[in-house]
Amino acid sequence: MNDIAFVVLTGDITELGTDAEIKLAKDILSELKVPYYIIAGNHDTGWSFGELDGNGTMAQCNVTCEVLRKV
Repeated sequence: MNDIAFVVLTGDITELGTDAEIKLAKDILSELKVPYYIIAGNHDTGWSFGELDGNGTMAQCNVTCEVLRKV
């Protein structure tokens, strides 16, 4: 699997979005040898994600279907 450039996680990496769940997910994902990008799911947003991402903010983005077709 040396040809993997990055990983995209499409949400709900936690059940309740608690600090402990987010820290556990971050600890697990830090083992990856490639960059990873998280699209927060409804279970992940509105809780403490921003406090643990390293800069106090949570990335917000909108992706259109046209962009997704190109990916």
